This record gives sequence, C-alpha cells and structure tokens, in this order.
Amino acid sequence: HLPGADDEDKPPPTEQEDIAAYIKQMKKHRLRYVALVEAARGVDQYRYLGEVTRSATSGTVKKNRMVRIATEIAGLSTDLPCEWSSGIYTRVDYDRPDILKSCIMAPEGTPYENGCFEFDIYLPLTYPDTPPKVNLCTTAHNTVRFNPNIYNDGKVCLSLLG
Repeated sequence: HLPGADDEDKPPPTEQEDIAAYIKQMKKHRLRYVALVEAARGVDQYRYLGEVTRSATSGTVKKNRMVRIATEIAGLSTDLPCEWSSGIYTRVDYDRPDILKSCIMAPEGTPYENGCFEFDIYLPLTYPDTPPKVNLCTTAHNTVRFNPNIYNDGKVCLSLLG
C-alpha cells in the first residue's frame, strides 16, 4: 500500500468544498499582529506616522483608552467578515494597538465589487471620545474619489458615526 494511493479513488472536491476550505484558511488571517510602525519608518507608508511619533512622547493617555482598544481588537478576530468573494483583513501593531491597517475586499453585488481597498487607521489619544482617523490608501495617487465620504486624498469622513 503506497501513501496517498487512496487519494486517487476520491473524486475531486466540489466547488462548495473548495469554497469552504478557502474560507476556513482565510479566517485565520483576519487579524494579525505585526510591526507596522517599524515597517513604515523610512518608507512613509503609514499616513499617521507623524501623529504616532508625536503621541508616543505626549504622556497624556486616557485611562480607559487602552482597555477599550484591547476589547475592540479582541472581537475583530471573530467579527471581521470573511467570505469567498470578500473580506476584511486587519493588521495591528505589536506594541501600539492604536495603529492599524485594514484591507477590505468588496463584496459582489455592490458598486465596489472586485475592489481591494487599503486603509490606514489611527486611534487618537482622545479615542474613544473622538472617532478613529481613517485614510484610504487606494486612490490612484489622489485621483479617485469612490464615495462622497471618501475624498480623493484618502481622507475618510466618519462624522456620520455620531
């Protein structure tokens, strides 16, 4: 008996089995911790790097801020959607959980279908009393405005959050 000989007798996986296997694997990648700040230094690939650097020396952090951030991030590992044609994948800095990057792969049947959108996210020192700062990186060098709440320079207007 040769290893894998039984595999020849199995029919190939169905499309539904392939989709289920893909989703199972991709769910493992919804949330990861990485060295975002370290990677951004010198290459200017994080919109809020200047603010991050200044906030590191400010010393005025609200007491409940980090607890709130940790609680919200903990939910992301299971709450972020992950489907065959869409999903949200977020990276959080190892040392600074207020620094994030997300990639949103837009779902079918929406105006953004087949789009892959990268966002820089910074939770300012006044968070959660003020909304996060969010910048869309996918703007074709500041030439495309995808939505009335997303400017072609990448600024995302979150004033609708209340």
